[in-house]
Amino acid sequence: MEVVLVAMAGCTGMDIVDILRKKRLNVTGLEVQVTGTRAETHPMVYTELDVVYRVRGKNIPASAVEQAIKLSEEKYCSVGIMIGKTAKINSRYEIIAE
Repeated sequence: MEVVLVAMAGCTGMDIVDILRKKRLNVTGLEVQVTGTRAETHPMVYTELDVVYRVRGKNIPASAVEQAIKLSEEKYCSVGIMIGKTAKINSRYEIIAE
């Protein structure tokens, strides 16, 4: 089940970096931390995920990060969209200026 969390991080992470770079923003790194809560009864699916995106770069606007996360989680990342059918996904981000 931990691999599902890794897949979520990888899928959204790739999308977010790609979207921000298409906006010609100077992204130098991204860290994605995902933790999940599972149901207590079988099949013990994830019921809630907490996702933290740490974006590194120069002059990265918060609005661009918010839009990239939204596009990834709602349109592009099939893993996140699939998980979202059974789990509430809580996302937040931090921008680390370099």
